[in-house]
Amino acid sequence: MSANVLRMPHCPQTSPLMISHSLLQMADVVWRAGLPGLAKELVGLAHSAIDRPSDQAGL
Repeated sequence: MSANVLRMPHCPQTSPLMISHSLLQMADVVWRAGLPGLAKELVGLAHSAIDRPSDQAGL
């Protein structure tokens, strides 16, 4: 796979940790592209994916 391709989880049963990891990878790419504001928002989303209660994680 090419180094510039991001793989995002697509299964509804994907764990919050996997989603968080993908968002952090995307934030890194966005930061390097010169969009620090968007990168910070992605980091915030990544943290919220982990912080959600487990009963809501699949919603």
